[in-house]
Amino acid sequence: MRAFLRTVSISTTVFLVSLPSAQAQTGNVAAGERLFKKCLICHAESVDEARRGPSLVGIVGRKAGVADGYPYSEAMRAAGAAGLVWDEDELAAFIKSPQAKVKGSWMSFSGVSRPKDISDVIAYLKQLAR
Repeated sequence: MRAFLRTVSISTTVFLVSLPSAQAQTGNVAAGERLFKKCLICHAESVDEARRGPSLVGIVGRKAGVADGYPYSEAMRAAGAAGLVWDEDELAAFIKSPQAKVKGSWMSFSGVSRPKDISDVIAYLKQLAR
């Protein structure tokens, strides 16, 4: 009986501990849009416009370093050639620390430290589908 109760207790604890991370991964689109305003200095929300950085329309699910009309750094083109695709996990790592994720990228932004903010920005980026 004790083994059963211990198993139930451990299972319940694992479930409860996993709840916040699952909720954080969903992100808030409106909050992400507000946070993304800082990104507009370099990135466009229009598919036909590149600024200092590439357009981020359709970024989720896109191979790194391939958006039309933008001359990516050698490091970013190499990352794409090596198979880097911007899924949610890869974007989260890049948004957190661009230079740590793709060393030599032209992205000069230092990164976003709060996981909630990262999730919110990704939720917004997902809305920028082509």
